[in-house]
Amino acid sequence: MLLVAVVLSVAVAMIVVERIAPGRDWPRVATWWARAVLLNGVQIGTFLNPKRFAASCGFGDAEQRLGEMLLCRDVLATRGRPVA
Repeated sequence: MLLVAVVLSVAVAMIVVERIAPGRDWPRVATWWARAVLLNGVQIGTFLNPKRFAASCGFGDAEQRLGEMLLCRDVLATRGRPVA
């Protein structure tokens, strides 16, 4: 959690510096802050995600052979199922 606190502190400090002395004169975008907060929240959520993924991905039985899928092997054809 210390790492998260340090990263957030640096981010806030950078935003404050940019507001005080902007490096460029960018046009105003109405939804910029909302998008920035949303994307940063996703990044923090990805960093803080659980160590183990307990849900399924939607591949059924073939999910157990994810390594083979990543190697571009057809895991459905090897079980007698037609390939679409």
